[in-house]
Amino acid sequence: MKKNLKFVFLSFFVLFIFACNSTKVEEKKTVLYKYPDAMLWRIDGYDKRGKPATVYCLGTIHYADERLYPWPECIDEAFNSAKRYYGELSGEDVNSVSKEVMSMLVKSAIALKTTHKNEKPLPEGLTKKEIEYLEKNVDGLKNYYSFEPWVLNIVLSQFGNSGLYFEKGYDSYIMQKLDKRKIKYLGMDVLQDQLDVLNYGSWKFQLHNLKNTLMEIMTPEKIEVDVTDLYNAYLSHDENKVLAVMKKSMELEYAELKEEYTQYVEMMLNARNQKWAKKIPELLNMGGTTFIYAGCAHFIGEASTFEYMRKDGTLE
Repeated sequence: MKKNLKFVFLSFFVLFIFACNSTKVEEKKTVLYKYPDAMLWRIDGYDKRGKPATVYCLGTIHYADERLYPWPECIDEAFNSAKRYYGELSGEDVNSVSKEVMSMLVKSAIALKTTHKNEKPLPEGLTKKEIEYLEKNVDGLKNYYSFEPWVLNIVLSQFGNSGLYFEKGYDSYIMQKLDKRKIKYLGMDVLQDQLDVLNYGSWKFQLHNLKNTLMEIMTPEKIEVDVTDLYNAYLSHDENKVLAVMKKSMELEYAELKEEYTQYVEMMLNARNQKWAKKIPELLNMGGTTFIYAGCAHFIGEASTFEYMRKDGTLE
């Protein structure tokens, strides 16, 4: 009888350990949830001690209007529950952007005489109407002719488009909220990652981007897919709609520069998404709740941060 009891006890003990281990394995899964009423994702996982941890990812759009507010309750809850915050850049890097861009201007002027010495500088390549518009709207225009086209393109990008403005986008709104609360926010990127995007490309590629920006501002009625289409898709909270508009827009805009555009996307999105895919598990390991806000393009499509996490085996 004692032998049987011992056998029963050992069997129960083995089953108990097996059940605990099974539960433990199950608990280690990291899962993704998309909120239906926002471009917001929640990643539920576990920290290095095995305790539940969460990372929220808010896909933002950089230019917006009043229709974006008040933001959905799910974003408000996610934002207020976080113990740490990450943007594309840290607050420290955001504050040093102006200084770094000034350094880039010097390099751009040098590049004009070295890397692009065989190219005819601006306003060569611009139409008479484009030059007239620039002369009317850009102070000190001739100074920008001493640099590569990307410099003037940045200036024009600040004009706003179709009634949408950067200061009304979620990125700006969140940074202001955090600054007001004196909460430090960190960066998913280092500053150089973003600077490399700003001045990317051959002379032809940069000039193409500049002329496209001018067309969007001067003759928005001629654009088949514009920022308003993207914004309306974003307001629907449907990631497939946003992705479809983005793809169509890029295919039309860069039809003649496919090879260089492919390289641009690799640097601007794919390479950064791969880095972020490794960063998010580190944030989960730290425990608690993390709130990330970044352009929604980083979280949708076949090369999204989440897809790279799945390839790495860190996301179900």
